Amino acid sequence: MLYIGCDTTSAPFRQGKKKFMNVLNSTELQKVVSICHDENACPDDIDEAGQKVLIALYGGKNSKELRFKLFQKSLVKNHFNLASLSPTTAVACEHSLRAYLQVQLRSGFAKSPLDLGWKETKHGLFPVTTHKKPAPLAFLSMICKCSKGYNLSCTKSGIE
Repeated sequence: MLYIGCDTTSAPFRQGKKKFMNVLNSTELQKVVSICHDENACPDDIDEAGQKVLIALYGGKNSKELRFKLFQKSLVKNHFNLASLSPTTAVACEHSLRAYLQVQLRSGFAKSPLDLGWKETKHGLFPVTTHKKPAPLAFLSMICKCSKGYNLSCTKSGIE
């Protein structure tokens, strides 16, 4: 359940716990998420497992195809909501690392949060959202016509 949100792990936008539990009923996905119980799992394996879970949760075949499909669906709506797209692979990786950390901590294994999706700031630990831009700048300029950056969907979504 930690993958779909808890006090320290965010939840994918509009993907509820019931849907997540239905997706996890798949035997293949149960094997995939079992990596969270391996105290020596490497970040690449955690990322790969997390990508598979998100793809299944959003109903796609691969992450790039899935984001494109969700983007196409959003084009027919009057208001584009960037949060309705599935997370980028870079964002999903950080999310998966934080979910893995929670399972490890709750299982009694001490892990460094700085190695698993968190960064140190002067205000304490904060989640690493991504190390990459959410999309190419040319693409962002097509969907965002912000001139001032006040209270607009792209600003609220963290795009600068």
